[in-house]
Amino acid sequence: MSGRSDETTDTRSTDAAWMASGEDHLEAAAIGTLRHGGDVHLLARKDMPEGTLAAAILRY
Repeated sequence: MSGRSDETTDTRSTDAAWMASGEDHLEAAAIGTLRHGGDVHLLARKDMPEGTLAAAILRY
């Protein structure tokens, strides 16, 4: 997933220019999750929902 990350505002966007930049949103999301005390789990492709590259469980 490509896009743009702004670490100062902790925001992500997926506009066309950002998509063309090639920045990895999944990596940015994983790093942000870990920085905020969350957990990141890697799954084998066979354990992922069909047709997806990523999945998340969001809890507050």
